[in-house]
Amino acid sequence: MEAALQLLKAHLPQDPFDRQLSALADGLLEGPALIEFYRDLHKSAPDDWRLVVVLAGAYSRTGKDSLAVVQLQKLLRTESDHPEVWMELAKCYKRLDKSELALRALNSLIDIQPDYAQAHVTRLRFLLEAGDLEEATAASIFSLEVRQLPPELLSWLDKVNLHLEQGLRPPEELLREQEEKEPEAPAAIPEPAPAPAPAPTSSGGMTEKDRTLQLLSLTSMLAILVKGGLSFGRIFGILASKHQGPMRQVVLDLEKSVMREGESLSKAFARHPEVFPDQYLALVEMGESTNLSRCLDRLCEQLKLEYRKSEPPDKARPELLLACRNLSDALDASGSEAKALAWAARACGEGPVKAAVQDLEKQVASGARLAECKFPPIFTPLITGLVGAHDAVGTTPSAFKDLARLLSP
Repeated sequence: MEAALQLLKAHLPQDPFDRQLSALADGLLEGPALIEFYRDLHKSAPDDWRLVVVLAGAYSRTGKDSLAVVQLQKLLRTESDHPEVWMELAKCYKRLDKSELALRALNSLIDIQPDYAQAHVTRLRFLLEAGDLEEATAASIFSLEVRQLPPELLSWLDKVNLHLEQGLRPPEELLREQEEKEPEAPAAIPEPAPAPAPAPTSSGGMTEKDRTLQLLSLTSMLAILVKGGLSFGRIFGILASKHQGPMRQVVLDLEKSVMREGESLSKAFARHPEVFPDQYLALVEMGESTNLSRCLDRLCEQLKLEYRKSEPPDKARPELLLACRNLSDALDASGSEAKALAWAARACGEGPVKAAVQDLEKQVASGARLAECKFPPIFTPLITGLVGAHDAVGTTPSAFKDLARLLSP
């Protein structure tokens, strides 16, 4: 054991953040002995800020997060530019149930190094654990604007944001996709159980279902806006405002190709084969010579069938379809969003659909327009884009008719 510790003392100063070596030290020592080991290590190179961080980590692993915070705060007085220090401090504060201080540390880290990927993930996870979906939504939008982040992380943030924009907490399996990966432990340490196989993905790390849902949302909005006679300049502006992450960048690229370089829509789409398959391009090209809105409607039908293949059965769907049709009729008849929602809620049976319509009714009664409402998750992520597009062309009631059509068998 002594020989192993001497070997660790020789190698750890070269790379104090080597987790395999740290795991070996944890396996050989515990409690005060572990702290003493890292204290001696720090004394051997007192000017190496990294050794203060690993000493703080030893305090934390022995249940002394308050002492770890003291070490890190002292270090920050002279070494405030290292993201590892802020990350360790944030984790200590979180374990001490000081969430506000943990978030401040993460925000400071991101200010110092915006492309430090794990800080964006950890901040989002802390906010979700606190149940603050509104702040989590804002954080995800902010992170999506940091273009230096890895493409796979931006794709993950885009999927998380898709749920948050609907007021829905992202599923755990999605959140686990960005868990901090631990390296394999040395032979002396038991290996962890293998992680579950990830879901099948398409380009950009997105699942096929997510890709189809985003394409269905974009195509549905495009069909509505084209049918409404809007210029492509305004269409791209609306599409960009309703999408985040990689899909928003695709929309901005399309705008550049069509509006600045004068390309046709089909040629602009062809620049993104990872998003728009050949069958999609063929129908758009045909629509440009015949009837574009009709061909876009056909694409929506095809994408709906693809999306429904992977969607689990939902007992509430028949009631949701009826409520959407009733709400569309009520909006057409009354001209008042508040009155239409009140009538549609009364027409619903007791259950989650009625509760969702009543939630919208309360938002509108407090002064919001339907296009500004945060839709309950039962309406699916499609509704925000549908309402936004129909609002732009003055046909808001048809948004709920379109949703019913997209969700119908």
